[in-house]
Amino acid sequence: MPLLYQAPTTAQPDQGVRPDHEIRCHRQAIADGTDEVLQYAVQALAPAPAAKTDAVNAQMGAGFRR
Repeated sequence: MPLLYQAPTTAQPDQGVRPDHEIRCHRQAIADGTDEVLQYAVQALAPAPAAKTDAVNAQMGAGFRR
């Protein structure tokens, strides 16, 4: 698979990559030792509930059933 990269044609001082999902950390969470970014990532990567998965599988056909 070819990958394409196009560099900007003008200077981009201090321009980084913007995140897809901005997670704001709160002072109390930091004081409590809670990592809100990690919690978000774990929830985002968690498997879908079985009911939702079964509904999607039913729409796609028997070939995708467990």
